[in-house]
Amino acid sequence: MRFVKIIIILLLSIVGVAGVIGLFLPDNAKVERSIYVKSRASIVYNLINDLNQWPTWSPWHQIDPNTLWNYSEPAIGKGAWYSWTSDNHNLGTGKMTIDACMPDERIDLTLSMNGMGDAQLQFLIEGKGAQTKLSWVLSKKLGNNPYARYWGLIMDKMMGPDFDKGLEKIKEIAEKRGEKPLIMGYETDVIALESFQYIGIRKQVKKEQLNQFLGTSFSNLIDAIKKQEVPFKGSPFTINYAAKNGIYDIEAGIRIERPMQESESLKLGRIDSCKAFVIHYTGPYKEIAPVYEATFNYLKEQSIQAIGAPIEFYMNDPTMVKDSTQFKTDLFFRIQ
Repeated sequence: MRFVKIIIILLLSIVGVAGVIGLFLPDNAKVERSIYVKSRASIVYNLINDLNQWPTWSPWHQIDPNTLWNYSEPAIGKGAWYSWTSDNHNLGTGKMTIDACMPDERIDLTLSMNGMGDAQLQFLIEGKGAQTKLSWVLSKKLGNNPYARYWGLIMDKMMGPDFDKGLEKIKEIAEKRGEKPLIMGYETDVIALESFQYIGIRKQVKKEQLNQFLGTSFSNLIDAIKKQEVPFKGSPFTINYAAKNGIYDIEAGIRIERPMQESESLKLGRIDSCKAFVIHYTGPYKEIAPVYEATFNYLKEQSIQAIGAPIEFYMNDPTMVKDSTQFKTDLFFRIQ
């Protein structure tokens, strides 16, 4: 019995000493890693600022394939978030939120994990021409609990390797994208466009009537699709056949998964599979015309033959995004 008492006293002494030592440990934990990327700052920034891009590089997205992920709409810029639920104890449940962002310079986020409180994340971007330094920083307040402060001694070893993996993946992706041309500062891709069928409304309208035509047309298309119970998918789009003297020959369309009944104004159409040169435009719709001109000039300089009319895919909903400078449009130029 005396031996047991001695053991208990020793354990209590150790706990007490640990508590006293903990009072003198830092009340803030920090993890930081950096990497140099041979790519433009804008490419690195967009990989982080667009939460839809995180699954391509974040090591946390690879832990549990059965994780349920939810993303805000839009999932880009200040206020955007994603949340997750997983049975894996390394993930659990949580939420990531963008608190602030400075284009091509900095992104601040809050990481909230169930039962572990909040931590602050920062991505610091220092671009110099075609090379960018990217730093990933996590900081967490540990509070006044002296025992909680011991976490600060091991957080770097726990999370540092994940930061290294994520940064290496960002470097790999950004450097590949950096090899692609810019059109007026906007990133581009060459992709294989798969064939699809659609239902559309085509009309010649004046420039000042474009917004009204598109709003009414997309609404009518959705109503008809729902009435006929036809599955549809993807972003709404327009096919821009011609523009002359302020008159636009344009078709508003939505991809459908099976044919549906046509009407006097609603017609079925099909886009055949082909290669496409894509410009990822961000900005007001009314300012997109110069991008068209610059793209046609680039294709001509590169002796690339465009086929068919250009297609605009609207990647976010303008009724949900208040700032028109954040409207995202993918311009598809079908090419041989």
